Amino acid sequence: MNIISDISDCKDFIHSIETIYSTHSIYRTIIICNENIDLYVDFLKKKDYDVLIIDKYEYINYDLIDKRIFIINENSFISFIKDVNNNDNYKDIIFYNLLAFTKNSNKEGLLLEYRKIVKHNGDFII
Repeated sequence: MNIISDISDCKDFIHSIETIYSTHSIYRTIIICNENIDLYVDFLKKKDYDVLIIDKYEYINYDLIDKRIFIINENSFISFIKDVNNNDNYKDIIFYNLLAFTKNSNKEGLLLEYRKIVKHNGDFII
């Protein structure tokens, strides 16, 4: 692990999210991360973003949580999406519209699985 490149990647990643925020109406973001989640959370908080770290699906009304960014480890992402999609309260509710994958995450593999589960196509994906 090279901490300098990790910090640079993190800053570039957050800049790309902010660029999308400035040009699109984004309700909520889910960041899928396989790297140091704490590094991303720290940088996001320094930019005044409230972040919710998701370890697993919990029966919470995610639509009412006052956080713009959720962050989840890539190993938990698909099971979280399956659990949300299996909850009758969320089948037709989209509480996020940006999926953001960090640099070294398994984006292609996760998106293949994600698209098998989720039927809506209104997401921005970076």
